[in-house]
Amino acid sequence: MANFNVRLASLRSARSTLVTVDPGTGSATTQPARTYGPIAAASVLDVPLNDAAALAAAGYSILGLSGTTAARPARSDTAWPLLGTNFLALSLGGVLRYFDSTLNSWIVWDESAGLWRDSITLAVA
Repeated sequence: MANFNVRLASLRSARSTLVTVDPGTGSATTQPARTYGPIAAASVLDVPLNDAAALAAAGYSILGLSGTTAARPARSDTAWPLLGTNFLALSLGGVLRYFDSTLNSWIVWDESAGLWRDSITLAVA
């Protein structure tokens, strides 16, 4: 499975409070509890997929997935966000966006062609 993250932003104002994400006992993840914040307004965070829902509930905005070119999610990944079926896809408005840190650019998933495209030029990325 690809090792991608979720890119979140604090768009309204500076976040002065800390947000603790604790998978809890019996969780599918073995990661320990993590604390995020404070961050300045218009700042971004790249966090594991498991933490994104809790941070979104705390007021952060989900911008898309993020990671290197090699870490792009593929349909074969168990965490592949099927459009319209989970909180991540719904929060992205049905468009799967990925910030490719290798290219330093946003790309989008073209479902009909089954490939990633540059979000500006629509060239294959």
